[in-house]
Amino acid sequence: MKYCRYCGAAMPDHAGFCPNCGRQEETAANSEPRNQGFNGNPYQPPVNGYVPYENAAPYSGMAVASMVLGIISMFINPLTILGILALILGLVALPQTAGGVRRGRGMAIAGIILGCIAVIYFIWAMANYNVLMSLLFQ
Repeated sequence: MKYCRYCGAAMPDHAGFCPNCGRQEETAANSEPRNQGFNGNPYQPPVNGYVPYENAAPYSGMAVASMVLGIISMFINPLTILGILALILGLVALPQTAGGVRRGRGMAIAGIILGCIAVIYFIWAMANYNVLMSLLFQ
């Protein structure tokens, strides 16, 4: 008995094409099926150790919130509390995403960086407030 090397379906010995997927027979296709457990059903997950994409780790909510608050704090500077919150949430989310239990490490790092930029800009603006006002209203 021959097996299709693409879908694993059993093929008659005289067949030149797989009756299941329609691919042409190759000389190396006479061995065991390549994907055991698939059985030609595209909705049945393979049983040979493949982990479906649906089982991926969820995103960390703190990492997402950190990045969103960091982006908002870049555009709305009087609300510097958002930059501080982005910095704090990013620092809390960073260890959560390190072990692989949750995803979003890049978002946590982006929130930390954007929060730092917002806080540094706010400190610079407050330190130079008198200079800026004297230049604007001469």
